[in-house]
Amino acid sequence: MPISRPLVRRDRALRALARILADRATPGSDDYLACRRALFEAAQCVQLEADCQRAIADLVADVRRRVRHSQIYEQWATDMLDAAHSVAKTLHAFARIMLDGVTHRYVRDGEAFTLGPIALSFVPGETVFLIGGNGSGKTTLAKLITGLYAPEGGRILLDGEPVDAASRERYRHLFSAVFGDFFLFERLFGIDAASRQRAHALLNALQLSHKVAVDGAAFSTLDLSQGQRKRLALLVAYLEDRPFYVLDEWAADQDPLFRDVFYRQLLPELKARGKTVLVISHDDRYFSLGDRNVKLDYGRIVAQSGAVMSHSKVSPT
Repeated sequence: MPISRPLVRRDRALRALARILADRATPGSDDYLACRRALFEAAQCVQLEADCQRAIADLVADVRRRVRHSQIYEQWATDMLDAAHSVAKTLHAFARIMLDGVTHRYVRDGEAFTLGPIALSFVPGETVFLIGGNGSGKTTLAKLITGLYAPEGGRILLDGEPVDAASRERYRHLFSAVFGDFFLFERLFGIDAASRQRAHALLNALQLSHKVAVDGAAFSTLDLSQGQRKRLALLVAYLEDRPFYVLDEWAADQDPLFRDVFYRQLLPELKARGKTVLVISHDDRYFSLGDRNVKLDYGRIVAQSGAVMSHSKVSPT
């Protein structure tokens, strides 16, 4: 009897875990990230949420048995469990978001500017770079995609259904965005003990723990540089844990070292969790790291590299 694809991919995840347990992998290493990717691939093979949860539970039980004598590896197993549950949520958040002939007009520098018509679609687990010159309409398009602006022409479709005034608020909750005009609140709303623990880990990962802490349900300070404030805004987006991230020139205020961390570590980790990420960027040296590049010029898509992934074939590479 042939072995099913979910079992094959589940075994792949376990083999990656075995390498971790054999001291041949550390957090951030290729094997460590391979395990997260394997979890994502396994979840993509499971169509029903209940089956997905059972598969995750079986995998975690195997991990627990392997790491029961080691507190360090137990923490790694917990990290894998968090990633798996995030994948399970993402798997059922949306199948496809499509912009069908979307247009939007506004006045800029005293002249009317028309964005579109735009035909574009997104599926779970892909990283898309939105590129183009200043004033080409990238941020406006991103705000249309996220539902902050309503299209004046054309339609936005969520899994084939038009997004209208009645469904727009629910649609917006698919997105976490950090735009250039972002605003930070000191208080973190709806945070619990698990979220605080996650926030502490993220402060370390974002190299902010020496500057700011989470004190109860609030940040200890917002007196930070612009680049550090953007990292804190990204932390808030991580805590929201929504399926679609929009990051508008996020890396522009980062130093070269952390800019590289953003493109080569943070974005692949979001992809490994099954997140869709739209990155507005001028950093052309990193464009090859995305699944697709979409180029805007004077409000029109003039070039697109890479293929739109079908939902049945979404998997990190």
